[in-house]
Amino acid sequence: MIHGRRDVTHGPIRDRLRLLGASVRDDGDAGRDKPDLLVGILGHDFQVECKSPKKVHHQSNEASEGQDKFAAGWRGAPVTRLRSVEDAQEWCLRTREKLIREREIIARSEVRP
Repeated sequence: MIHGRRDVTHGPIRDRLRLLGASVRDDGDAGRDKPDLLVGILGHDFQVECKSPKKVHHQSNEASEGQDKFAAGWRGAPVTRLRSVEDAQEWCLRTREKLIREREIIARSEVRP
């Protein structure tokens, strides 16, 4: 069942994240102001809301009141809002690099006998 409209960036952002090697579950039809995508990168999960870069065909590029409320009440990682394929690529690569650096720091700090 489709609950609402999707932003024009939804499909292209989803596809680019997959192309970059992320696992992506498309929750765009879940409704109830839940984020559009669940994205897995190097063992970490991120919720992503796809927004249009500007008002397109009566679609606002701002989060709805319900989306803001969901994001504010979520106790996990903050909901990431992406507005373009370029934003998605930059975020994915930056996030992957950060996670790799964190793994390296942990590996160096482990006490070895």
